[in-house]
Amino acid sequence: MRRKAFTLVEVMVALAVFAIVIVGVTTTVIFVTRMEKRSEYFSHFETICLDIDKYSDEYGRDWDLHYYGEKNDEATIYYSSSYDIVPTQEESKFTLTYNYNGSNQLVINVVENGKSKKIIEDLNYGGRRYAP
Repeated sequence: MRRKAFTLVEVMVALAVFAIVIVGVTTTVIFVTRMEKRSEYFSHFETICLDIDKYSDEYGRDWDLHYYGEKNDEATIYYSSSYDIVPTQEESKFTLTYNYNGSNQLVINVVENGKSKKIIEDLNYGGRRYAP
């Protein structure tokens, strides 16, 4: 006896397998896209933090006066999606904060605004460079 068509059960099983594959592929694509974006954010702020490190080595605790144009022991700096400094949080996509802890160590944090996702958390430059 020759079969001429698929049964309803075979079609339903094929559709279920197809749906599972599509969900898996879609989830993977979304995950990879998000990780790529996070990696891009980290890369840009890693460069900014390397600049801060260089300025900190050269100017000590006055690094922020030379880098940001003002001297503060702690500050909040807002960055746009193009990694430019903007004056207000409403215009920003990222927030970089820095301060000195009790051991005189420079600590930097970077978060993505609105999502509270930490891009850089408690990056500690140490205090040895600020010793008198």
